[in-house]
Amino acid sequence: MYSKKHLSPPKRFVVFSEWSQKIYNKKFLLLETSFHSLIKKRPIQFLNKKKKKLKVESAFLYLSNSSIRFKKNITKTIAINIFPRFLYYLQDLSLSINFIIFFSFFVLHINSFFVFLKN
Repeated sequence: MYSKKHLSPPKRFVVFSEWSQKIYNKKFLLLETSFHSLIKKRPIQFLNKKKKKLKVESAFLYLSNSSIRFKKNITKTIAINIFPRFLYYLQDLSLSINFIIFFSFFVLHINSFFVFLKN
């Protein structure tokens, strides 16, 4: 499943569905570089040292504060680079479902915001 050259996922990794597993397998190499470079900018907001996992609330706070600086392809950037990585860190199935619902509304909101700016 994973080649020996690359890091294996953490022991507590939960496969939420076959779909998320496929995304993780495809994007793992591409995401490692882009996601960690994003985390390096504000490590305290993204990582919880005690639990060693992503803080979803802090990540959304970071995204909402810096959304104005994103270009028109913000939805592509978030969906390709960040979203599969969140699935990798989330542990609870119900939390992941709520996250997916919230994320879809978040993307729709950003899209409508840019349409409003255009008009």
